[in-house]
Amino acid sequence: MKRLLPARLWSGLGTARFRANFRVVALANIGSQALLLLASPILSRLFEPADFGVLALYVSVTSLVVSMATLRFDWLMPNARSDRSAAALFVAGGAVLGCVTLAVGVVVLVAGETVLPERYAVLQSFAPLIPLGILGLGLHQLYQGWYVRRSDLLPVSKTKIVQSVGNIAISITLGLLAFGALGLLFATLVASWLGISMLVRGAPDLGRHLRGLRRRQIVAVARRFARQAVLSTAVSGLNVASSQAIILLLALVYAPAQVGLVAFAHRLMAAPVTIVAQALSQSFWAHTSDLVQARDYRGLRRDYLKVTYLLLGLAAALGLVALAAQPLIVPVFGPDWTELGAIVLALMPLIWGAAVVSPTNHLVVLNRQGLQLYADILRLALVGSAIVAAAFFDWDFVWAVLAVACSSLLGHMVLFFAQFNLHGRLIVDADGAGR
Repeated sequence: MKRLLPARLWSGLGTARFRANFRVVALANIGSQALLLLASPILSRLFEPADFGVLALYVSVTSLVVSMATLRFDWLMPNARSDRSAAALFVAGGAVLGCVTLAVGVVVLVAGETVLPERYAVLQSFAPLIPLGILGLGLHQLYQGWYVRRSDLLPVSKTKIVQSVGNIAISITLGLLAFGALGLLFATLVASWLGISMLVRGAPDLGRHLRGLRRRQIVAVARRFARQAVLSTAVSGLNVASSQAIILLLALVYAPAQVGLVAFAHRLMAAPVTIVAQALSQSFWAHTSDLVQARDYRGLRRDYLKVTYLLLGLAAALGLVALAAQPLIVPVFGPDWTELGAIVLALMPLIWGAAVVSPTNHLVVLNRQGLQLYADILRLALVGSAIVAAAFFDWDFVWAVLAVACSSLLGHMVLFFAQFNLHGRLIVDADGAGR
């Protein structure tokens, strides 16, 4: 796995625990993303672009709700002073998640036709899957927070492989049976719950801490972290809204088949980036927490820049691959996907921004969620403005996607420089305190 990183960058990058976590998560991502890429030519012939458009809308809506459904207590679990406090945050997050799931279920099942925008009405046919998806994703987040606290990402990695295999197998089976969009949604839901069952079995220590909790302890810990939780929730909601805006907003203007092309293109091009990016995201989060607790801000800036250089190289290589692969699009994916090649190239700025900046985002560890909030508001405004302009001036769909992607890249660049400048201020403050 060291070959994933140049030797010069790998040497001295973080602790042995950081590198071990990176290895196991990266290996899992390699396996899961390789399976996804191998299965894509099969899935593109079993499902139409419109089916993937429905799936993308479902994933975007549930992801947006889940980003706020636990009050992001899962983000705060790694920073809790004791395992007992972390377990209390787990329960508090689970309680909020249960209430949100119940509320969404009632609203969607009872009043979905009046609540959902007209262009989202297609989701009404799959209404029961929405609350189940929210509950599953929320529980996955809470358990992942516990594993990050333990700096033990091996169970999370195994779960990712099993989820990928399950999702692909169920999708192909239901595609052969002509289930359409329902097959893709059902496969995603089942894979999510399959992963949760594995995470539950792999965390017996969490169960021991949960059994010893009292209600007053849970309430006390929740109150202690309430301010951070509310701010983290706002940050998380805006972050996911800005990242999912391209699907959520395009779906309001363009047909499901066009949205499906964007979702499928992103799925293809994000896969290689995800191999490294998700591994770095989870392991760098734990590593950053160690550096911040030690007040080693120079080491934080050093490792932040090293990982950023690595991701810049990966992003550049991905762009060259996308350009070289253009003649293969239709032969590989079928005649229904003739526009896919152009969409892939138009999406590249968005992929670059997400690949280089998002994996190393650690403002929550530095307790600077407010800065994250401003950056996400700006990126959401930029993306939204691009889509409004595309609709108003009736741009060609490919040009509309390119405008959105460039807007997203600009927002990510602002976030990078905000974190870099913050490091400088923290280094100056730490040096001043040490004199």
